[in-house]
Amino acid sequence: MYQVKKVSIAQLKDPLVVRWLYSLSVWPVSPARLASYLTNPNADPGDDVIYVVTQMDECVAFRTIMPDLIRGRNGQIKVAWLSGTWVKPSCRGKKLSLLTLHEVMKDWGGRLMFTNYSPVSENVNLQSHEFDLFLRREGMRFYLRSPLSVKFQCSFYGSKFLLKFADSLVNMLFSIHRTLKSRCNVNHNEMISPMDMGDFVDAASTQFSHAISKRESPHFSWILQHPWIGEGKPELRYPFTWLNMGNCVLMRSVVNSSGIIIAFALVNVKQMMATIPYFWCSIDEAGHQLTQGLVDELTNREVLWLTIFDPSVTRFFIKHRLLKKSVKQNYYISHLMKGLMHDPHWYHPVDGDGDVVFV
Repeated sequence: MYQVKKVSIAQLKDPLVVRWLYSLSVWPVSPARLASYLTNPNADPGDDVIYVVTQMDECVAFRTIMPDLIRGRNGQIKVAWLSGTWVKPSCRGKKLSLLTLHEVMKDWGGRLMFTNYSPVSENVNLQSHEFDLFLRREGMRFYLRSPLSVKFQCSFYGSKFLLKFADSLVNMLFSIHRTLKSRCNVNHNEMISPMDMGDFVDAASTQFSHAISKRESPHFSWILQHPWIGEGKPELRYPFTWLNMGNCVLMRSVVNSSGIIIAFALVNVKQMMATIPYFWCSIDEAGHQLTQGLVDELTNREVLWLTIFDPSVTRFFIKHRLLKKSVKQNYYISHLMKGLMHDPHWYHPVDGDGDVVFV
């Protein structure tokens, strides 16, 4: 017999509940995500955010969600982003993910959203026949360095050395290719500089008015102060990544001669891969300047690739003639949400919408 145990925001403040969560053989929530849940400005105390399926007091499945505010046709809408589902391997095929999904659907009045960040979760959620594709974005993955030694883990003798040697040759060609083919004309009188958290929050809070998720000063502060993935040695009892060496958040801006910010970006670097949740520029020249600086810095940090879904941002990186491939991002909404949302063309989604800003 399976039981679904729900944990609300208010219950996460109870030490006994937290002790129970971390006494399970598999953790349903990481300490980083727990801290984020407790400080989420969109969450109310009664919001259920963790759904644990137990059998004989053992965790055999769980689902987590993230409360968020969405810009809707008649004002803001409070929704739940489906942001993590796991089932014990020996229990897969028993529809436990659908069991938790139905509970979430009931508790949140059908106001659910998710993306195709995890293809496995995407397939499970779509099996419920409760969702429609809301919009699709055509993005790009730009390769800054050769990923051969990371993507191909061969076991024969000397393979690691050969792949690293091949990476070195390809990286040298990458560097020459960028130097000869870059078509960016940048004004070096404008400086690229690091931003502190306060400056970024102030700058970002006045932009992105047509993004899907409502983001104001408290939301940006929350995102920056409570990331889901940090730097450190991974904890194997949590089935998703939440600690890794080399993770960091970069905030960079272009400032003109008058000291005014004319472009800025927030970059997430995780496991040698990067994303840009937020990017803005007042003029294209500043966007090119910022892009040039980001490409140089990420290359120096030995980041393998950069994934961007926003076409207004990819156009700057295309100018650098980086090797690239097309990638897609799908946004799904529950049937009930269709009548609450603007037309998809009203939105200008950014890569920081929803829960993907944390992953």
